[in-house]
Amino acid sequence: MNSRTPNKNSKKVLMMIVGIVVLIVAGTVGILMSKGKAEESNEDLDTKEPTKVSIEQKVEYGDDIGDKTFTIHMEDETKEANFVDLDPEVDTMTVGNTEHRLELEDEIFDVTVVVEDTQKPVIKGVKDVIDFEGEEVDIEEELKKLITAEDPVDGELDIVFEIEEDKDKENNYNVTAEATDENGNKTTERFEVVVKVVVKEEKVDKKDEENKSSSIASKSENDTSKPKQEKPKEEIPKQEKTKQEVPKKQEPKQEVAKKEPKQEKPKQEKAKTEEPKEEKQPPVLDTGAPPLKSPSGIPSGATLTQELLPSFHMYSYNRSLPGGGSITKVDVSSDYGGSATMVGTDNDGNSFIASYYVSHPNNISYQVIGPMDKPTFTQDDKSLLFEVGRAFTRAYGM
Repeated sequence: MNSRTPNKNSKKVLMMIVGIVVLIVAGTVGILMSKGKAEESNEDLDTKEPTKVSIEQKVEYGDDIGDKTFTIHMEDETKEANFVDLDPEVDTMTVGNTEHRLELEDEIFDVTVVVEDTQKPVIKGVKDVIDFEGEEVDIEEELKKLITAEDPVDGELDIVFEIEEDKDKENNYNVTAEATDENGNKTTERFEVVVKVVVKEEKVDKKDEENKSSSIASKSENDTSKPKQEKPKEEIPKQEKTKQEVPKKQEPKQEVAKKEPKQEKPKQEKAKTEEPKEEKQPPVLDTGAPPLKSPSGIPSGATLTQELLPSFHMYSYNRSLPGGGSITKVDVSSDYGGSATMVGTDNDGNSFIASYYVSHPNNISYQVIGPMDKPTFTQDDKSLLFEVGRAFTRAYGM
């Protein structure tokens, strides 16, 4: 009996050892399996690719995106993100596509931002027709003063002007203005320029000429009276000759013969010599201009009042100006290539002189007789003065 007992105990001990070993092995396997799963999950996290998103909403060039957001569309949801959270920071002053990284709610995204410039430059100061008037007009320089270009982001821009002369219209030009911003956006405007050239120096000369012509007119009026007085002077010597014939019949009287030389003492020859001196005055007044042709087609209502010189005719001509003034007289002269000088009152009642010169068919000069520098005219007044001057000179074939 005693010999069997030890065998049973040894079996129990062996079974206990085997159980412990099995538990140890199972624990070890479990630990190894959990470690493998953890490593596998870590591998998945490290190798997981970021989600790429293409933004449909585009960013405008120069925009302030500090408070702007964009939407990320997922398969089962949408998320809102801020532009300021993108790495690197978005530069809206650079047009084009840029790549950025975004970390949002434990997810990483690759975001493409598109910056576009959709705003064109704005050209200001353009009209269908632009008028310039002056002594020497530099069209491009004058346009630069009048017309400007601006971009909403880039600010003031330079303008390139292309100027072409209109072959069908004198002193008319077709102009193209173009402005380009920093990103190549262009704006083009087309318009017409009309230049009215006025030579200041000639204006001064014309005023002097008008003053001279008026003084010549007044002098010539006085001089025309002199020849009328000279005619009876010429007749006086003729009458004296008849008187001298009477004494010739009384030849016996020596006293009469003595009186004859006394009457000759005044010397009629002196009177003759004086007459040529007076006759020399008209040529001094003559400006040397060619005589005027016979007029044809003088404007209606004009009446020739005087022909002071072959090259200077005066007309009475009453015509109202649109602005309220009026023309009362027109003088036509062949001086300086031909001219018509109009005299009257402007819209303020001031007396004026306006001259149209054939040598400058597109210009007309003005002068106020009085303290004012310039007469008061509307554009319609100037146009009418221009037409009247041209009509009178053309009537004389100038």
